[in-house]
Order: sequence, then C-alpha cells, then structure tokens
Amino acid sequence: MDFGPFGTLILSVRLRRFLFVSSEICYPLLSAYASLRTPCVSLTLPHCGRVRDLHPIEHAHAEHTKNKISLKEILVPLKLTVVPESSSTALEKESIKRDLFIQSISRFSNSQNKITDTDLGTNTEFQIKFKEESIRDVNKFQLSDGRKYEWYYERARGSYGVEKNLNSKREKLSPAAIKFDKSDLAKWIVSWELEPFNASRGAQKCYLTFSGPVNKMKIVDPSYAFITSDFYKATVAKGIFFRHLDTLIANTSWYKSNRSYKINIIEYTFALIRYVINERFGNDYTLNFRKIWDNQEDWYNIEKSKSHKRVPVIDTLAERLALHVRTVFTSDRNREKDVGELVKKPETWDDVRRNIPDLSDLLEEFRTDFCCLKNPREDFPVPLFEALKLKDPSENEDVLEA
Repeated sequence: MDFGPFGTLILSVRLRRFLFVSSEICYPLLSAYASLRTPCVSLTLPHCGRVRDLHPIEHAHAEHTKNKISLKEILVPLKLTVVPESSSTALEKESIKRDLFIQSISRFSNSQNKITDTDLGTNTEFQIKFKEESIRDVNKFQLSDGRKYEWYYERARGSYGVEKNLNSKREKLSPAAIKFDKSDLAKWIVSWELEPFNASRGAQKCYLTFSGPVNKMKIVDPSYAFITSDFYKATVAKGIFFRHLDTLIANTSWYKSNRSYKINIIEYTFALIRYVINERFGNDYTLNFRKIWDNQEDWYNIEKSKSHKRVPVIDTLAERLALHVRTVFTSDRNREKDVGELVKKPETWDDVRRNIPDLSDLLEEFRTDFCCLKNPREDFPVPLFEALKLKDPSENEDVLEA
C-alpha cells in the first residue's frame, strides 16, 4: 500500500498501533512538521468503502481539548477473549494449558509495553497473599522519633506511582526508598538461598528461578499459610541488609578505585555470609533478621536510601568477604574471561567458597550479636530449591508433553 513520501513500512506500523478518525472530527493538520508526525491517510474499510483524510485519534483528542470538538462519534473497538474457568474436576494438564493460554494473550496482545515474565507472575497465589500481608497494620514500623512507615510491595508494575497520585499520604507513609518489587524480592531470596549465580542472571531469569519452587510450595501448604507477619518481616529484613551491603561496598576504598560488578559482589557477599554461618555455626543458625527489622533505622536511611552508619563487627566481616568475592572475579585465572558472564556460572560460586579469608577474630562476636537459631515461622515450609523435587499426586507425567 503506497502512502507517498511517508513510505510503506512506517505507516504500516502506525496503522497497527493507532486508531484513526476522520477529518470531520479531527481538523486537517496545517503545518508540514505536524503532518510528518501524524499523516493523513485513506483506507478501504468493510461496509464503508473508501474513507479519506484520516488522522490518529491522539490528534483528535488534542483538537477536542483545544477547540472543544465533540468526540461522541468515536467508537473504540474492543476484542474480548473469554476463557472458561477451570472446574474443580479439570485435569491438571488442562488447567496448565489454560494458564499458558492466558499468559500468551497477555504477552502478545500488548504492542506498546513489553509484558515480562515478572508481570505474568503478578496474580499468583503467593504474590497476592504476600501483598495482603504487606499492608497489615502489624507490619508497619515506627522510628525512634515516633514516625510510622510501611514498606511498599509493588506487586503490579507501576502501582506505586498510581497509588501515590491517588493518595497524597502514600509517599509520606512509604517513601520511594522503602519500595520493593517482585524482582527485588526474588533477588534477595535467591541470593540468600545460596544461588547468587542465578541472582546474577538478570531480573527476569532470577524471577523465574524464584517463582518455580515458590509455586510448588502449594503442594505442602495449599493456602500459603506460611506467609505470616514473621515471614514477611524476615523477608523484608533480608532486603534491608541487602541494601545495607550496597552502601557499605560502595564506600570501600577498593570499590571506589574500580567501580564495577557491584550488584554481583553484593549478591555473592550476601550468599557467602549465610554460607559462613552454616559452615561455622551449623545449619540451625541464621542471621537475626528480627533484630534487623526491629532496628532497621540503624541499617537503612529511609529518606536518603543510604545506610546511616557502620554496624560494628558485621560490617568488617562483610567487607572482608566482599573483597574476597571481588578478588575471585578479577583473579589472574579469570583475566581473559567476561566477568558479566562469569558471575552466572555455578563454578564461580564454588571458587568463591574456597579459601575464604580468616574471620576468626570476628566469628564469636558475630555469632553472639547478629546470629540466632532459626525460627520456622520466618521461612518457607521446605527449603526453597528442595521444593522443586515435590510432586503433586494429581500431576501426570506427560503434563508438559510437546
């Protein structure tokens, strides 16, 4: 289809993305510059014949605003796909096919904003329950000066901005510095579960690594009853400490002299701290996340998104481990390798766990002041990646057959 000087390809793309309206509603464009941006076209439409002098509806809206042109004659077409609900007796195989079909509609029907795997996970049972827990009053926290705040979990992309515009109190209650989303959540947990190489693979792949076993948790806890206030606070405390490490590492002299790989160093250091706890104190011990939650203003500056001050002992320990991680990344052995790809490999995690620097002068005080016995209410009902081994009794072997 020839569109004159504007070319075929450009206007073909425009025709798929914009609704066009007639010049009776949208005044013809006068300037040459404007006409290049919103060209007039003519189309042959079913039952209408040849329709000339069409303009994008966005320009019609501008004319409506400027000259009070009526838009009553505009009809916006809508395609609605109705997908039947799964019955309680539906085979698991059919239920999975239905869910995949809905996800495909979401992914491929949107031509303006890319739909990511993280977006598709917005309405899972875990995400809904976790969001509901996040807004309970019991999960608000109070600073020493009496101010109350609430960590904002952005389950759906852009919801923080929308809510902030609708509710003037939202930004005061939940400043941007204490907002986190599904990608943040996945990164914190995957790193803490000793797979920093998967956390380093990027937001989307990290989220898929996280969501797979989390969805499997319904086999042992169908209602996700493990998502309690204790679980929520421990999870956010992981994020507080993760962000504390961000500022801590950014302020080290060795990082300032060569600013690179910071997020990967944080992820590996976060995981290495857990590894040290398990190796030196046993698997029954963990970081005291409740202490971090209760004293979070000592770990994180809510207004400026920076750590307030150094935390004795644990900061020294974290700096030693972070420097060790950086040294492994940039060692002679890896000199010819792309560090951006190196951090995604399990073998790199194996290298990091070898030859951990001497921490003997810090361990006893670190255990006493910052570690504690695990509280089952703060964790998943089964270790995260062990959940992948769980099998639903109703699941068929050929559920995902080609």
